[in-house]
Amino acid sequence: MPFKRSIPWWGVSGENYEFADFGPNHAFSPFAPSLPCVYIYCRLEEKVFQEPNWKAIYIGETEDLKQRQLAGHEKESCIKQNGFTHLHILQCSSGEKRKEIESDLILKHNPVCNIKGKKPIFGEPKSAKKVFHFE
Repeated sequence: MPFKRSIPWWGVSGENYEFADFGPNHAFSPFAPSLPCVYIYCRLEEKVFQEPNWKAIYIGETEDLKQRQLAGHEKESCIKQNGFTHLHILQCSSGEKRKEIESDLILKHNPVCNIKGKKPIFGEPKSAKKVFHFE
């Protein structure tokens, strides 16, 4: 799956995660291998000093991105209403690590489609970082 460029997303921990930008016209074949990843539905806002300014709309994690495409996603209407323009993906095979990255990014970026009507559940600290889960 070709991607246009690498996009840095910073977590509240200070960790930098490099995501692949799949642009607005992403579609994954149902016959493609599974893609475990953290994903961000986002929009490109005005450029700041010639650099793209990204706004996270929804951040999630999955064992298989084909199962979490926008069509049929439980947050589809919220994501569309908030002007999504791009899908960013960070491949990660470890479910525990995906959840850690997802929480780190949600806490930093407060995506509108993650936060509405959700209460954070505080988990045990891992490696001197707190892990937050949302239900």
